[in-house]
Amino acid sequence: MSATVPPPSPPLLADPRIFRFSYHRLSRLVFALAGLAWSRSSVLLHADRIEVRFGWGFVASFPRAEVRTAAHRTERVFECGVHGFAQRWVVNGSHRGLVRIVFASSQPGRVGLVPVRVRVLTLSLEEPDAFLAALAASPR
Repeated sequence: MSATVPPPSPPLLADPRIFRFSYHRLSRLVFALAGLAWSRSSVLLHADRIEVRFGWGFVASFPRAEVRTAAHRTERVFECGVHGFAQRWVVNGSHRGLVRIVFASSQPGRVGLVPVRVRVLTLSLEEPDAFLAALAASPR
């Protein structure tokens, strides 16, 4: 009698997908001087979580399973940087490529050294369509 061996699980993503923030030309310079440089800012999409880093200004790691919805944001955003109120945060370097992520429950994040809660997060991305497609795809 032979033992039944379960089939191997599909591999998890070995490396995260990296998505860069979009920046206006002027904001790229201003944010670089403020320590929020393009080179220190990205969204990493792992098999099980989403990591967001906007320099030292915003840092968070969210479980992918907590994402309720994600879509293009159609409302205009007039500010650039890190700003929010009542668990709704916008992290952007430009007004282009805006994506809104709504979480099933509030998630922890950090603005500078201050802990915050995030329920709705808007990001400005260079490749918003690719990010939304990758997020919607099964992580396995």
